[in-house]
Amino acid sequence: MPPDVIPDKLSENVPQLVVLVLIVAAVLTFAWRLMRAVIDAGRTASKEIADGQERAAERHAGLVDTLDARHERSHAEQSAAYRDSVGDMAGAIRALTKQLDKSDDTFSNLAHEVHAMSTPHDDGSLEIVPGIPGGEPVPIFLDADELLAMELMTEQRPWTHAMHGIDALHAHGLKGDPRVLIAVLDTGVDTDHPDLAGVLFSKSKSYVQTESIEDGNGHGSHCTGTVCGENAAIQRIMGVAPKCAVIHYKVLSNRGSGSGQGIAAAIRDVANLTGYSAKIISGSFGSSGEDPTITQAVRYAAARGVHQIYAAGNSGPNSPNWPGMLPECIAVGASDPAGNVAPFSSSKDDYVDVTAGGVNVPSCYPDKRIAILSGTSMSTPLVAGAVGVAISYAQGVTGRVPTVEELKTALYETCEPHTPAGRDSRGGYGKLRGPEFADKLARILTPVAPPTPPTPPVDPKPPVMPGRPLRIAVPAGAKFVEIGFSQE
Repeated sequence: MPPDVIPDKLSENVPQLVVLVLIVAAVLTFAWRLMRAVIDAGRTASKEIADGQERAAERHAGLVDTLDARHERSHAEQSAAYRDSVGDMAGAIRALTKQLDKSDDTFSNLAHEVHAMSTPHDDGSLEIVPGIPGGEPVPIFLDADELLAMELMTEQRPWTHAMHGIDALHAHGLKGDPRVLIAVLDTGVDTDHPDLAGVLFSKSKSYVQTESIEDGNGHGSHCTGTVCGENAAIQRIMGVAPKCAVIHYKVLSNRGSGSGQGIAAAIRDVANLTGYSAKIISGSFGSSGEDPTITQAVRYAAARGVHQIYAAGNSGPNSPNWPGMLPECIAVGASDPAGNVAPFSSSKDDYVDVTAGGVNVPSCYPDKRIAILSGTSMSTPLVAGAVGVAISYAQGVTGRVPTVEELKTALYETCEPHTPAGRDSRGGYGKLRGPEFADKLARILTPVAPPTPPTPPVDPKPPVMPGRPLRIAVPAGAKFVEIGFSQE
């Protein structure tokens, strides 16, 4: 093509090239804007997501802070309430201790813990009401199966009957003897309770002014039930010695306290009772200080052969409790269902003699109820009942009644020690064992026949010796007689 033709062709195609460039530019611009829009949208979405996450994190942090604040307030309130309750209890204990220090004639049984009370309903269920000293009980509901599941009862018997061999005694018909008297000194007794019909109410009396023998506290009925509670209609045996003669002397008021003079008078009255082969006192009370009036009464009763069983107390180690501290008495500590000494059980030096079940012990309670209580108060009547059964058995076998020292020997030698070393300060000689105790006491009382004197030895024959005939002098004029030795 000639050179002059090329410019003409270019000139003809310029408009098309311009349009093409514009189109390309427009496409690139649109693509750029679209890409920018996508990028901006992505950024916006990312920002919104980030903002949402930030707001969610802030809400979560706020919720956590709120929960933490509520927890801290709740913890602080609970801690304050606990400190207040502990302070109230400590204050009450200090006040009681101060009162006892000021007045030697004030004794109390308030140092025990009421764990629960049960009331039977028509549908067979039991209403269990737990509580603490000075506190309001909070009701819960358990039926008989649940109570058995708690292992506080074995059928119709407290768990203590199996641990201490009381079931074995009862299986052999050993439930006491009406010639043996057990006097329970406490807050009174429920005269309408179906399990306490065996109490000699006509011989029971109150040493508290203006109050009858009726139990307005519950402690006395519980202790009495542990001694002799029995309900033949439903085959329930709460007590250890239901066949012994049992009286109740109310020496503590419905509020749980009493005077040393009243307690001493009751002790002396028991010592002076006639018509019984043996007499036993069960006293679930005590004081951190000695009352000389009570001490004199205890020694008066001991001199007359009364077997006196008193609680060791519930203030833990290094805590004395009178009159259990007196050597004339048997001081009883508490053990738990595992057989260990209960932490609350008092001890000091070696005044504790034996232990028995004292944690979550079921027994009688006013208004036809069964209550679950803890304390050495519960252990004491258990040992007193076992003493009654052992004396009844030994008396039936030997015709004799043990002295105070003979009974202590049998009891101490048959306890199951808490430690391999034997007697220790916390648990004394160990846990009560009813069958071994009764058997040992009968063996101690069995008269021992005097030994037959040996037969004196026979003199031996004189030795045989050969020799000349022996001449024996005879009256004058008589002939001589010759006698020879035998050669045999």
